[in-house]
Amino acid sequence: MGQENNRLRNIEVLRGVAALWVIAVHARSVAWIGIREQLQHYQHIDILDQALGFLTIPLSWGEFGVPLFFVISGYVIHLAQARVQSLHAGHRLNAPKFYARRAIKIYPALIVALGLTAFLGWLTLRHLGSRVQSNLALDWITAIGQLFGLQNLLVRPYGANGPLWTLALEMQFYLVYPYLLKSLAAWGWRRVFASSVLIALLCGYAQDVLEIKFFLAFYPAWLIGAWLAEQHTQRDSPVFSRRAMAALSLVGIVGGIWCHRKFDYGTVLFLSLPAICMIEMSRHWNPRSILARQVERLGAASYSIYLLHSPLIVCMCAIWFDLKTFDSPLPSVGLIIPCVAAGWLMYRLVESPSNEAGKRWLARFSAQRSAGVTQA
Repeated sequence: MGQENNRLRNIEVLRGVAALWVIAVHARSVAWIGIREQLQHYQHIDILDQALGFLTIPLSWGEFGVPLFFVISGYVIHLAQARVQSLHAGHRLNAPKFYARRAIKIYPALIVALGLTAFLGWLTLRHLGSRVQSNLALDWITAIGQLFGLQNLLVRPYGANGPLWTLALEMQFYLVYPYLLKSLAAWGWRRVFASSVLIALLCGYAQDVLEIKFFLAFYPAWLIGAWLAEQHTQRDSPVFSRRAMAALSLVGIVGGIWCHRKFDYGTVLFLSLPAICMIEMSRHWNPRSILARQVERLGAASYSIYLLHSPLIVCMCAIWFDLKTFDSPLPSVGLIIPCVAAGWLMYRLVESPSNEAGKRWLARFSAQRSAGVTQA
């Protein structure tokens, strides 16, 4: 049990890293001129700002945050089921209970975040006035579409919260999870994964034409995480050797670079390879340093941070900077701190209490139902 707890702590650290990565990517793109323009006007830019600009080059690969979150999600969701199945071979997932747990996790914080997104969007529009032609969709239909995971299928992004498209995909992943387990029991991992890759390629090309995002185009990244979770429940020895992890990471990075300009959906699949290597390398790592523990705390609050950071960045850039972009990356760094603070507050005040209350309610409901079945 201690090893399992350490493993989940390591996952929280990786979530914290991913959350910081995503915030930095979006803050960088909104408030900074970018590395290309900086290089064109380097004569007029301070040396320190040039150095900071070069240090942000890895952030230009903002796509890495998406497969990392997907792989972590598949790993964490399937880990509990894989543990139970390793002890009880005939165990079947209780689908209603699974959906209830996911709803408890997702909806309280999401509803609050949508309300805050509307408020931040109102502040942004109120400050900018007629200086911009706003395309922020803050109507009820768009908000309800977010609750059903329909962004980029039937509705536009809600306000400035475009990153919620990944949450819509997560909802779709959860929806088909019970059917994934049945498919695995019937066909095994190899056939399921090979089929998912083929379907992802077909969906990716189709979605480029239709300009939508559907979970099947990203499903292999989630499946890789689920597969790794099952491997970790079956063995204590490493799943990959160091050479294998180096090779997988190299293939993932090179493939991601190649797909970056040619086929965006392939980028997510390739970058999921270094993502699973990160989980594998951190498997037996016990985060003891002060910095690691703080990043671990951010990982616990990563969902709330993710929900709030984008509309907050846009609002701060509108009110503080009038949407001006700067030669220096420092203003972008300044945007990260309020996003982390706001996300942490929502985690402490909304997400964590609602999760605990939901778990207690679900436990009472399950106990009452069991008692009723026993009496009958």
